[in-house]
Amino acid sequence: MKNESLIRAFLAIEPPEEIQRALSIFEEQLKKTLKYSITWVRKENIHLTLKFFGTVHRDTLKSLSTSIRTVCTASPTFIISVEGLGAFPDLKRPRVLWVGTSGDVDTLKNLQSKLEHVFQSLGFKNEERDFRGHLTLGRLKKPQPIPELMELVKTQKHARFGEFKVDKLILFQSNLTPSGAVYTKLDSFPFGG
Repeated sequence: MKNESLIRAFLAIEPPEEIQRALSIFEEQLKKTLKYSITWVRKENIHLTLKFFGTVHRDTLKSLSTSIRTVCTASPTFIISVEGLGAFPDLKRPRVLWVGTSGDVDTLKNLQSKLEHVFQSLGFKNEERDFRGHLTLGRLKKPQPIPELMELVKTQKHARFGEFKVDKLILFQSNLTPSGAVYTKLDSFPFGG
């Protein structure tokens, strides 16, 4: 029996619908070229994760939300562009296909760093890897060198999918289902600046 007091949660920036749509169209183009076993992210699930909390108790969400709200109230809005194509950890053994961010990435990194510090004080582990703002498009089931992907990363390095003003963060619940993850908005945190 599922424990209703435990949920999987993450904090993210949700791009506007037109950017999600542009990325979804780009995914369709990638599918035609990349004939590999890739789990593609559905359009409505495309987002920029700032922190994946994992499974947390519902009671923890209250203190988490209070802390996020405090940081966001003191944060200025900023503009980021969505562009380029890449893979984590690298192109020799890609596991995640993503599009990157440009624009005011220093403000984005500063915001994520402040949040990370607050989350650490609440008992969450710091991320081991440096933060790189990105939006995941797909996950490869079997990491392997893919010549077509290497070529696409070169040719799509400057592909632009739009820019948008970041003026709030969203706390999401993630429910894993046989047909993929379903995200539910739990709370929204507008910026004060």
